[in-house]
Amino acid sequence: MIVLAKPKIKFEDAILKLEEIVHKMEDQSTSLEETFKLYKEGVSLYETCAKTIAAIEKDVTILVEKSKGILTEEPFDSMEDEHE
Repeated sequence: MIVLAKPKIKFEDAILKLEEIVHKMEDQSTSLEETFKLYKEGVSLYETCAKTIAAIEKDVTILVEKSKGILTEEPFDSMEDEHE
């Protein structure tokens, strides 16, 4: 049996689809079965978005002002450590 890979969805399209899923799940006329299908689809879209953001964060650098006004680049990840 041949398994075809799902086409990769654009980040912006995934966000829009997630919003649509939330609205459908909030609609009380949506059946339990349909809500569960929507939930699974939403989790998959969320994971896709999270992976996209993580990949982008690896490439982001932040300019940090050091002593005497000197700017240096630091990876985005190191900035998170300072806020914890």
